[in-house]
Amino acid sequence: MFHSVKPSPHAAMTIFDQIKSIFSQKQTLATPFVQENIVRTDHFLTDFAHWQTTSGSRKLIAHLSGLFHLGDDPIASQKTVVLLNTPQSVGVLWYAQNRFSSVEYEFLFDYLALQFKTVCPEYVLQNSDRKVFVDAQKTEETFRYYFKPRLRNNISEAGIVNQWYGNVILELKKVNQSVVCIKIQCNVYSDRNYTQPMDFKTLIALLLV
Repeated sequence: MFHSVKPSPHAAMTIFDQIKSIFSQKQTLATPFVQENIVRTDHFLTDFAHWQTTSGSRKLIAHLSGLFHLGDDPIASQKTVVLLNTPQSVGVLWYAQNRFSSVEYEFLFDYLALQFKTVCPEYVLQNSDRKVFVDAQKTEETFRYYFKPRLRNNISEAGIVNQWYGNVILELKKVNQSVVCIKIQCNVYSDRNYTQPMDFKTLIALLLV
């Protein structure tokens, strides 16, 4: 999986707790003002299709791929990317950079979902949602796609379930209309009724092409 330098036990626990906090953070506003499925307009889909043909799309995809490989270096990756690697979850969170627009990140988010459907036909889109939280200071929007392995033909004669990469969540977060981060997280099972999850780095390599 991911290789990293091991600091002192006390420092390691501090870093680990910070990473877990980033990946499990709750919405700072309690009740969503809007909660609905993700629905794309014809205008969005037309612009998205065009974006995929541009050099800008390739630059953003290459940018995320490069940051992912910096993730094991805490200095080089500071304020750009965070990796999660626990027995229950593995994932990556990219912080949005000013050199790319929020619209580009939104296109990238749907590109990742489209790529996932293409390279992982063993999965089904379980759900998608958009939640909007509003208070006097800010508006937070969270977009999520949830993918789960198909159950049909996915259990061996011995009753072992092939979990592939686990349950996969793609997430994009906006604050005051600006994208702040994109996250890919795989939640896995570790008991004897499931196969070992497939390598997360392999999934990222398949998505970021």
